[in-house]
Amino acid sequence: MGIKTPLKKPVFFIAPNAYTYGVFKCGGFVKRIGLLLGMIVALAFAVPAVASTNTADQEYLNMVEQAVSGKEPDWVALRNLYTQTSFYEPYGGAQAIWYSLQRAGQLAMTEPSSETQMSYNNLLAQHFAHYRSHLQALDMIDKAKLTRTDRAFHQKALAGIVSSITTSGDGKTPETAFKVIDPAEENLILKTYFHYQLVSQEFRQKDGHFWDVINYVNPATEAAGTLYFNVDVILTAPGKRTPIP
Repeated sequence: MGIKTPLKKPVFFIAPNAYTYGVFKCGGFVKRIGLLLGMIVALAFAVPAVASTNTADQEYLNMVEQAVSGKEPDWVALRNLYTQTSFYEPYGGAQAIWYSLQRAGQLAMTEPSSETQMSYNNLLAQHFAHYRSHLQALDMIDKAKLTRTDRAFHQKALAGIVSSITTSGDGKTPETAFKVIDPAEENLILKTYFHYQLVSQEFRQKDGHFWDVINYVNPATEAAGTLYFNVDVILTAPGKRTPIP
C-alpha cells in the first residue's frame, strides 16, 4: 500500500538537532529518542515504497509526496482522491486513524528502528488528507517535547483541510452544505471552527443526496442556527458500502 518512488522526506518531521538543543531530560527515554532522531535523519531521503496495485492509491500518494516536498496541495482534489483509495474508511475512520497512529508512533518511540519509523510515516502518508493524522502528529510532537520540529507543517495542513470544507459551501442550506468526508469533521467545524454548541442533529435525504443537519447555539450571542453538512461521499464511497437508493 504505497508508492513506487519513495517519499523524499518523512511526513512526521523531527529536526536532527532537537536532541542537542537539550529539550529532553536524562534517562533511558532520552537515549531511545536520541536513537530515533538519528534514524529519522537517516530516513529523511529514503522512506520506503509500499506496494500498491490500486491506481487511486498510487495517484494519491504521489500527490502526498509532492505536498511533503513543499508543493502546496489542492486540498479539495487531494481529499476527493483520498475517498477513492483503499486507505479511506467512511465511518469510524477518524477514530481508527488516531488509534493506529498512536500505536505506531508509540512503537517508533519505545522501540526505535527503521521499520517502526517507516510504518508510522507510511500511515501518516496514507491518511494525509484526513485532519486526524495531523492532529496526531502534533500530539506526538507535544508528548516528545520536541520544540524544534516542523510543527508549522502540520498546522498549515490542518488549516488547509478546514478551509477546503468551509469554502465548499456556507452550510446554510442543503444546496450550499459543507462537504465532509468523515462525520467527525462536522464536530471539527461546529466546535473548533465556529465555536458553537450542539443542540440537536438529524439526517435528511432527497433526490439521491444526503445531509447531516446540525442545530446549534452560539454561546457568545445565544443565537440559534442550523448547519447543513453534505455526506454524499460518506454514504456512497466506491467499494466501501452500497449506495443508498
